[in-house]
Amino acid sequence: LNYTAFSYLSHSELVGNPNIVTALSMKVSGAPGRLITFILIVVGIITTIHASIIIGPRITKVLAEDGLAPAFLRKLHPAYASPNNALLLQFILVSGFVAFGRFEALLTCFIVINWLFYCLVVIGFIRFKWRSDQQTLGCLDVLEAVLFVVPILVLIVSEICAHPVLATTGIAFFVIGLIFSTYFVRYTRNSAASRKYP
Repeated sequence: LNYTAFSYLSHSELVGNPNIVTALSMKVSGAPGRLITFILIVVGIITTIHASIIIGPRITKVLAEDGLAPAFLRKLHPAYASPNNALLLQFILVSGFVAFGRFEALLTCFIVINWLFYCLVVIGFIRFKWRSDQQTLGCLDVLEAVLFVVPILVLIVSEICAHPVLATTGIAFFVIGLIFSTYFVRYTRNSAASRKYP
């Protein structure tokens, strides 16, 4: 997409343009291309939101079932079998993000929080593999981790440089969530151990 944009659009058309995809569609296909792009964007947004509503709360429910989130989040609706409390939690979190107001603020926080989470997932996977393989890792494992983690760190640093307040807010949310989840998991494990060995 970037190559196509630089090939078809001039420097003046790129600089300060908030919607490069629409400008590129107009340049390549005219008004019909602009309409098609608009329809595809709307469909993409709707399907992404739908997937988030369907999948997100169910992940939270499974975390609650595994003792990694509060137990009340696993409650199901008696008629529809949907995770009520998990859906309510998602609604509260989304409403909090919408309070930021601007799309740029939401996007920056989303990028920082999501990619920090993905970074932790990769580190956790490598750590798990290290333990399961008797503390041995191949060069390919290390290379995969580096190739994934380094671009994430570059992305986050670029977001901090471009939007320091918003990026720092996203990092703060991430750290608070990490501290809460770590404390909760330890509390759950200690409670289970005390019940097992009184």
